[in-house]
Amino acid sequence: MTKSALLDGGEPGQRDSASLWDIINTCTGKYPDRPAILSPTQPANLYARLTEHKGPEQKHAGSLYQRFIKRAADPWYHVSSYALSWVLPPPPPPPPAKVDFLVWSFGELQRASLRMGQYLRDCGVRSGSTAVCLLPVSAEWALVMSTCALNGYVIATLDHKLLDAENLDALQELIYELCPSLFVVATLREVTAVAALKNRQMASGICLARLPPTHPAGWVSLHDIAESEPAGGPATASAPCDAESTAMIVYTSGTSGKPKGCAIKSSLLVQSLSAISGVPLLPCTGTVISGSAAQSRCPFLLLGIWASGNSAALNAAATPNGETLLLTMQATRPVSISLLIGQLSAIYSSPKQTKDATRSIRVVVLIGSTITQASVKRAGEVFSNATIQTGFGMTEAANVTTWKSKVPRADKFPAWNGIAASGMIAPGSKVKIVDGNGSICRRNEVGQLHLGGRGVISGYLGGARANLFYSEDSDRWYICGDSALVDDAGYLYVVGRTDSIFKRDGTTVISASVENLLEMQFTKSVVAVTDITLKDGERGLFAVFQTIVPCSCDKINQLVSKTIGRSHRVDGVASLAELGFNRWPTSIAGKIGYSALRAAAEESLHARLTCSILPV
Repeated sequence: MTKSALLDGGEPGQRDSASLWDIINTCTGKYPDRPAILSPTQPANLYARLTEHKGPEQKHAGSLYQRFIKRAADPWYHVSSYALSWVLPPPPPPPPAKVDFLVWSFGELQRASLRMGQYLRDCGVRSGSTAVCLLPVSAEWALVMSTCALNGYVIATLDHKLLDAENLDALQELIYELCPSLFVVATLREVTAVAALKNRQMASGICLARLPPTHPAGWVSLHDIAESEPAGGPATASAPCDAESTAMIVYTSGTSGKPKGCAIKSSLLVQSLSAISGVPLLPCTGTVISGSAAQSRCPFLLLGIWASGNSAALNAAATPNGETLLLTMQATRPVSISLLIGQLSAIYSSPKQTKDATRSIRVVVLIGSTITQASVKRAGEVFSNATIQTGFGMTEAANVTTWKSKVPRADKFPAWNGIAASGMIAPGSKVKIVDGNGSICRRNEVGQLHLGGRGVISGYLGGARANLFYSEDSDRWYICGDSALVDDAGYLYVVGRTDSIFKRDGTTVISASVENLLEMQFTKSVVAVTDITLKDGERGLFAVFQTIVPCSCDKINQLVSKTIGRSHRVDGVASLAELGFNRWPTSIAGKIGYSALRAAAEESLHARLTCSILPV
């Protein structure tokens, strides 16, 4: 009997009724002197007045602070991840006598968060208000996340690129939708830009930079908050937040149109963090956080690692790339890392990639819609001491997949037509693959991916695209923009965006299969293959190489025809530079921007065709 592509991950474990406030406050009470964040590119004494003890608790708290400083300077703490990476460790090189970059303990982070909360309450920003954060990944971004969690504010994470002049109209629309009571930005220029926008209510603002005397009304520098004294003495926590209240608003990347807001309840957020929060206490840095602070991945990862009592290293570079990620790993020696495929490619092609830089990593989680077999293989080569794991989830539906048993080795990873499995369906989640007629597909058939279960949000803000959400048999479902299949063993394979898959010569064409083949064949190349519309209206494929194209289009098609089939032939090949890019374009989420590549490829092909038909 043929199995259907409808899978139920079963009942999850007992649901934690705690709120985000409970998790972070409890963690701080248990581990006040354990490091919470490490930021190698930021100074050690940043906002020291904000994190120091105030008032009558000075004596007791000071001893905790001294214990933290002692621990932070302890060589065994800073080389433990380094030592874990060796099967038979030789004597490691002596570490520096003290840390010369920012390290905040849970106690310091809580004190700073409570002081900020007290200041904001004194300014009239009440619990339940929405705070718009327009910062990249940094210690200040982490502080805003903690402040909102501990003081009952709804955190709305927006892309800091919205502050660019050409994006201010889009930011204005989001402000009308969110009605925030607080903004957090980095520079005076950004303060001026936000202050000029309209808001339906009075709002306060915090700027990381020091402000001149003539700054817009209602704004304050974070340095001024740090140097001020709380009006009522030492800051205290506000009342615990309701587990069913909204904790966070995250916007989608907009790959299928205008970005849409997802309101995430505290209880759903806590449930989504369960996989990370179950990590045991580590004698070393827990993970690295790098990417878009505006998307759900970075906030979820930060809060999840905090919930486990472990620390996060922040890749707080002005322009995060493969080199800055490697430097962050070298400085903090984390035990795990979560990477988008574009980030993996940046590390793989970096001239600074060495075994020493990555040797502390024991777990690598590759995420993104479609993950190829070549990406898993390259991750295994870069992180030779690590288990390579794939995953799939969305802001609209978190924790879709898991690995219920031991994760296969990188060279034994389950794959379908060059696409790596994303795991099996996680407890509490459901998946079905649906054909064009709305019927559930059979196993091993490609169809549209529908996600169901407890992790699905109720809908988008303002009721946008309500047709993507539906209820069936008491379950909430979300119609994903990706196509996928489920094999006989129950593995899920996400094969690409539904609108990028087409038929040619009677065969379903999947660009990721060609991308995988080219990266397997040309092992030093980083490749992206996008679908395009040809001049005659037919669909085709275009291969983009990061640097030099290794051979002609004809030779590439000989390889493709022999290995996959002529239906998957490419209609054009170019390097990034030939398409006018000096680096990979990215979406808001930090993924490779295939839509930008598609537009450039179509323009390039049209220009070549025009030149070829001009009279001599």
